[in-house]
Amino acid sequence: WYNDVLTNTDVNPSVDAAYCSNGKPMIYEQVDPYTLNIKFEEPNPAFEITMARYSTGIIRSFFAPKEYLKQWHKTYNPDADKLAKEEGYESWILCFKAHLDNTQAQTDCDAPDVYPWVLDRIDTNGNKFFTRNPYYHVVDQEGNQLPYIDEQEAMIVQDKDVRALKLISGEIHAAGENPLPVSDYTMLKENEANGDYQVFLFENTRGSDCAFTFNITDKNADLREIFTNVKFRQAMSYALDRNTINETLYYGKGTVRQATASADTSFMKEEFENAFIEYDVDKANALLDECGYAWNAAKTVRVMPNGQEFNIVLETIEEFMPVAEMACEYWDAVGINVTLKQVERSYYLERGIGNDRDMQAFTLDSVGEFNLRGAAFSRLRPGNAYDDLEFMRAYKDYWDSNGTKGEQPPAEIQEIYDDCLRFGTMSNTDPEYAALGESILKRISDQCWFIGVSVSPRLVIISNRLGNTPTEGTFANDYNFWKPYRGDTWYFKY
Repeated sequence: WYNDVLTNTDVNPSVDAAYCSNGKPMIYEQVDPYTLNIKFEEPNPAFEITMARYSTGIIRSFFAPKEYLKQWHKTYNPDADKLAKEEGYESWILCFKAHLDNTQAQTDCDAPDVYPWVLDRIDTNGNKFFTRNPYYHVVDQEGNQLPYIDEQEAMIVQDKDVRALKLISGEIHAAGENPLPVSDYTMLKENEANGDYQVFLFENTRGSDCAFTFNITDKNADLREIFTNVKFRQAMSYALDRNTINETLYYGKGTVRQATASADTSFMKEEFENAFIEYDVDKANALLDECGYAWNAAKTVRVMPNGQEFNIVLETIEEFMPVAEMACEYWDAVGINVTLKQVERSYYLERGIGNDRDMQAFTLDSVGEFNLRGAAFSRLRPGNAYDDLEFMRAYKDYWDSNGTKGEQPPAEIQEIYDDCLRFGTMSNTDPEYAALGESILKRISDQCWFIGVSVSPRLVIISNRLGNTPTEGTFANDYNFWKPYRGDTWYFKY
């Protein structure tokens, strides 16, 4: 894994900050067949979080099944490109990554793994069927091998309405991660008896359930000039009536806040959560006027410096459409026309990687303090908003390639980036820890890169037929959603 995945630049162009200190990757040293020393150039006390948090993905964590995967890796198979083309891939790299991937996007039904269930088959509709792993290493107190439940099914449904119908009819035994919209809470609660399930409200460590970002390294020079103007971003934030959005879509259950680190972060300040969230049309218009974006003759839309009327394309996926639709109406009221475009998720991600989106909407998660420490400020670190919300892709390419690709970022952005990396190797007992964390949040807040709306409790539904299941807790990507609740110990009641 270390040589052929993590530090192989064909497979992984840059090593994630979680595996580095002082910008240099950790070093593996084998002591004996069962003992491994992991060494860093400088102390990295947050690495225990990395070991606990990272376990799946294209890069995985700490291990990969070499005897199985090496047939697709060029280092071990000179004909790997030929094999890749036979399987329909352009290169051995893409083919190898597909077989390596053990996320929700996994397609290899033969790949071995160490988890409770392994992918067994995918039907023609894309539904996935998992069976218990006979080699899973965990047993219960009586010595019985886990998991108790033999099979899991992950079903693809047409839309959220079909999913709701399956829930209230009792066809789904556990749900939450997608996530379930809080707007469905009343309907799902009223149908608990019909569906033989219970609805719970779990804690949420997201920075914002939906956040908007503008591409400050946009390929379109005219849009880039606008998006890099912090006053424009502030105006777009002031233009949103978050309270109305919260009442309309979330029955008022959400907490209105700016998109920043999780509310329970030890160095969080109210000023970061409340930055530019006041609904103030006059202030928004004043800032846009100050930017020089005058109205057209009919006063129906503002005009960009190039003389064209504003028409920004906002791309997102189905989950964030309701929030985005309301946001577009508020922006239209201050003269900024935003055209909403719903796209399929994989295509959405591809466009982010290619720096082809002008504006995007997605969730801002993985920003609980646990992840801020373990991933060097996680999604809030410049260039690390993942492909979901990424808004400075050209700078990210520069950092990932050590300056051989992309664009060199301005000094102030580089400084935040460097401080995030430094924060990622600090102990939370370090005297400078809180001060540095607060300083980073302050600068990110001042930049108004992320425009958030609110954070709501997470709806979690669990069938009454299941035992050993949770009734409270935190349901978030920070903690790998279901994993803390030990699904391998759940069982069906008969």
